[in-house]
Amino acid sequence: MIQNYSTQDQSKRNSSIIDTHLNEALLESVDSGLLLLGENTRKVIYLHLERNLKIRREEIALKFEEFKKALEDMFGLGAELINAAIIKELQTKLDLEEKGDFELTSHVSVIQEIHSVGRSKREKSE
Repeated sequence: MIQNYSTQDQSKRNSSIIDTHLNEALLESVDSGLLLLGENTRKVIYLHLERNLKIRREEIALKFEEFKKALEDMFGLGAELINAAIIKELQTKLDLEEKGDFELTSHVSVIQEIHSVGRSKREKSE
């Protein structure tokens, strides 16, 4: 029984590490993509997202569709350049192969799915 409990604890820790790593990779990639516009502009975008759209930087993975729509509303077709920079950085950080025209939303949906599975596993074991 003690062995089983310790295995569950290790599983929770591993899941948490994966969640944290994926979240950090996404947020760093978004930071890098927005930096194309300059440091001050990036700060203004984060401020706008938080104040007007209730999207904190830390919630971007969970509210990604809203984040993507906000970029499109702010920058129109220019949002595609930001998305491309975010994808490239995320692929580098997660050591993913470039697969042609892979959408940023696809990358994030994978991250969201892993978050969801991790949360489900943690809730079941508690």
